[in-house]
Amino acid sequence: MDAETLSSDQNTTIMAQAQPAVPEKAPGQQAISSDSEHRPLLKVDRTGGITGARHILIPVDDNKDSELALDWAIENLYRPGDIFHLLHVIPEPKMVHIWAGIYIPPDEDAELVEIEDTKEFVKHRFLQKLVAAKVPFQLHVILGPTDSENVAKVITKKVEDLSAETVVMGKHSKGRIKEFWLGSVTKELIKRVKIPVAVVPWKQE
Repeated sequence: MDAETLSSDQNTTIMAQAQPAVPEKAPGQQAISSDSEHRPLLKVDRTGGITGARHILIPVDDNKDSELALDWAIENLYRPGDIFHLLHVIPEPKMVHIWAGIYIPPDEDAELVEIEDTKEFVKHRFLQKLVAAKVPFQLHVILGPTDSENVAKVITKKVEDLSAETVVMGKHSKGRIKEFWLGSVTKELIKRVKIPVAVVPWKQE
């Protein structure tokens, strides 16, 4: 695994153009329908082709809490042959308010910008740790609502898709997607999944 880049290659699938974005409805307008509340934007595969004895799911954001969760998982859970799956949810785009009563769809390039930002913080916060510990991993980037119930839904769906053994989450978040990490997400997730959910507390300096 290359610790220097997450650039697009044969192991990176960008799905930003798979279907049009579903922007948040403007006031007084009907919501634009969608076949699914969440949709994949990006998948990066750094498993080297192994199938994996166990699949460990770690929802991540651009904050220290996610780093601590990954550190804990590497130290306490990882066994040779396991695959770690980093899951990041990007908020669905909002309608842009031009002036009173006038709204337009968001910039069509906004998703690609989000993808590049995600690859950058994954490289900065997680990639070197994973490479140093020789942990095979995949990165999954999903677009959709980031309220507690919907985040729990997308984590649950990924648990089912992967047949994951465990979910590891940071306890608190100071990132820009705060809903992703509130205690209500963990509570909702525990109701939905039948596997262990490890919640890693923040370490006081």
